[in-house]
Amino acid sequence: MYKIIKNGAAIGLAAKPVYVMLLDNGYYGLCNAADASAVVYDGTVYPLGGEGGVLLVEVDAGTVLDEQRRQAESQLASADEAAIELYEASLAQQEITAAQDDALIELYEMLGGEI
Repeated sequence: MYKIIKNGAAIGLAAKPVYVMLLDNGYYGLCNAADASAVVYDGTVYPLGGEGGVLLVEVDAGTVLDEQRRQAESQLASADEAAIELYEASLAQQEITAAQDDALIELYEMLGGEI
């Protein structure tokens, strides 16, 4: 698996990079890695190396998948914590609303109203 890096940041992963070269007719054509002047990723042609170009760095697929799993677990844990906080805030708000309702009923009854 290859990590595609542009300006120091990873833009994607490719199991098999799609290598292309600029043909005499001005279009890009498929080629092998040795002849390539660019790669295609997600429908975009990226020149290889040089300024503004991309680098291909071979990475272990298992390591990448493990890191993504850890990130997903961390995001899930954060989402769970946020959901719990929202639920607890909702319960607290329900208690406040009930207390306000009770106080309004009591005030209404003190003023001679009946429910």
